[in-house]
Amino acid sequence: MKREEMLKLFKQYTEGWKEWNKAMILGCLDTNSIITEFNGKCFSGIEQIRRWLSDWEKEGNRVSQWDIKNEYYDLDSKVAVFEWEFSCMIGSDKHHFKGSSIVKYHKNLIKEMREYQMEAECYYPCE
Repeated sequence: MKREEMLKLFKQYTEGWKEWNKAMILGCLDTNSIITEFNGKCFSGIEQIRRWLSDWEKEGNRVSQWDIKNEYYDLDSKVAVFEWEFSCMIGSDKHHFKGSSIVKYHKNLIKEMREYQMEAECYYPCE
């Protein structure tokens, strides 16, 4: 699998969230995909992921930003790491943070994704 293909699939996933296009999101995932969010929530298989998307939509949540800042690839292992900046509305609360995703690929689809979060603003406590 090439870097361009890996990036294209991850962009399809993130753009699907920003456009709220469930077909885009699901279309880049293997039927046995596992997605682990930064807060520990884990969704295993396309049916659990589909239910998660439906629940997200019912609650009126929306992603407004998911911009990829850096990308790293291990082509032999079919693994990519993406650093990003993210904003969303959950109910009436706005959330903004930076994070990263470790993405494993299988047969030109996303097989597993683990997301990690950090605060949007860095500070230097020792200065």
